[in-house]
Amino acid sequence: VLAGQNTEAADDFSNVATADTSVGLSQTTGVGEVGNDINWQASIGETITYTVVVTIPEGTTVYGAQLVDDLPANLDLVSSSHTFTGEESVVRTEDTAADSVTITWPAPSYANASGSGDDTLTLSVVARVIDVPGYVRGLVVGNTATFSWLDQDGVQTDEDVSVTTTIVEPLLTIDKTSNDTYGNDGVVIGGETVQYALDV
Repeated sequence: VLAGQNTEAADDFSNVATADTSVGLSQTTGVGEVGNDINWQASIGETITYTVVVTIPEGTTVYGAQLVDDLPANLDLVSSSHTFTGEESVVRTEDTAADSVTITWPAPSYANASGSGDDTLTLSVVARVIDVPGYVRGLVVGNTATFSWLDQDGVQTDEDVSVTTTIVEPLLTIDKTSNDTYGNDGVVIGGETVQYALDV
């Protein structure tokens, strides 16, 4: 059969999909002891270290990518740091007035080449629980990090991840004992010295 004679063009359509970017958030607190779990509890003045991990799969391009961790009013920003395994650098900025940390990828786009492996950003944010009225045992403090980017059609995606920390306070007890100088029998007479001990 000659091309163009009594034949129709043949088409074969395929959909190509790439892996999605991903973001995760975890936390550890500065003190681990009975009544103050290092994974989800903190006391007033204690630090909380948040770790945000963003993965950009190989063969993926993101446009205008940005990671923002806006700390809630209950927390003060202490410090931040980051590592990135990609070929290009990212920029980290701290806003101590707003208690916010932002990571910005190169503009207008960042491409992770096929066959290069996934690119991973790890952001560490250290915050301190502030001491103000109302922050008492049982208060739940939440923190949310947002990774946003545009696809090639200009459609924005926002991916939020959150963790919560429960505020704890010391459970104080007090015990009082006495000790008389004559026999320590619990009976005192005039002129006898009695010693009292308070254990808190």
